[in-house]
Amino acid sequence: MKVDILVFHSFVSLILCRFPEGMDALTVSTSIQGQGVVGFAVVITCKYDPPSSHVAMQDHLKWFVNQTELVSCKFDAASNKPRCDSKTEDSSKYSFTADGLCCGSITIRRLAEDDENTYTCLVTTSAGIGTSTAILNITHPKIARLPHTVKLTGTDNLQVNLSQEISCTSARSYPAPTFRWYIDTREVTADAVTLPPETDGQGGPGEVVNATSTLTYRPSREDHGRTLVCSLSFRVSPFNTTVLNSSVDLDIHDPPLISNPQASTNWNGESCTASLSCSPVSNPPANYFRWVKVGAERVFNSSRTRHFIHAPRGLDDNERIGTLLIEDVQASDYGSYQCIAYDDDRERSLTSATLSLIRPSKRINRVGWGG
Repeated sequence: MKVDILVFHSFVSLILCRFPEGMDALTVSTSIQGQGVVGFAVVITCKYDPPSSHVAMQDHLKWFVNQTELVSCKFDAASNKPRCDSKTEDSSKYSFTADGLCCGSITIRRLAEDDENTYTCLVTTSAGIGTSTAILNITHPKIARLPHTVKLTGTDNLQVNLSQEISCTSARSYPAPTFRWYIDTREVTADAVTLPPETDGQGGPGEVVNATSTLTYRPSREDHGRTLVCSLSFRVSPFNTTVLNSSVDLDIHDPPLISNPQASTNWNGESCTASLSCSPVSNPPANYFRWVKVGAERVFNSSRTRHFIHAPRGLDDNERIGTLLIEDVQASDYGSYQCIAYDDDRERSLTSATLSLIRPSKRINRVGWGG
């Protein structure tokens, strides 16, 4: 976008002759914010210096497009603020602001080819008068150039409650994308930082860019199996936006967490059978169990004599129930037991559970555990 800011002294001289002698010319400047692209909006700002220290009734600011007046803003002493009188019927196309002290602006929405014009700001204050002119050039929107690649990195080895940075990189695109992050439908963009785009030196004068957004993510057990989405929007006009998504299913490693340990005994009239259970939930699941009798060098890994380990699947795909069954319970079996879970033959950190098998004084079912 090219913006030329010009001051026409001949026009100033013409206006000056209409006002009493002794008035000085103000220093007035204009600037344009926004893209002069069809469909977009721009704001043209007019500033004057020195600002009027004593605003008078005749102080006003006018905008012209070519030689046609668009608006006249005059300071209203009764309300102590400027009042703008629009000369155009299209209020949705233009809006105006003025503060009566230093500046005013005109906003032009839904730019079209016929908005390519000369816009003049005329300021009259008790300190003097002045004008400044801006030339607005209009161009047509370019066609979005989708990136050669979009990469998601940092999604490996995610651990529950361990913060990790995940980056989404767009390579060689036009224009620079707007990044949004989602976990399923929950937006988490607030936890991301997007770096200023960089040109790669291969796609023309500063048009093709590389851009990266980095999400700081703290995994939770509930997010395992959900979809992390990096959504990139390439907006070349209000009517032309292309969206590209890159996603990955979250595989969050979760060390075993043992809940609801249980111990029970059952008399069948002649002998007692004991059952001690722990239910670790983890990702990947704990497929192997070991039970240790506390205070004794007795380790139970599988079946042996009267002791059996049974590990069926729980209600959750990542839950296993490790049960130590003791048949024909004897005096040496009473005491405390510790449940230890394994993942793929590798022991993982966990909150172990200790259960107590209590010898009943009579042949009555007794349940007891502690940890």
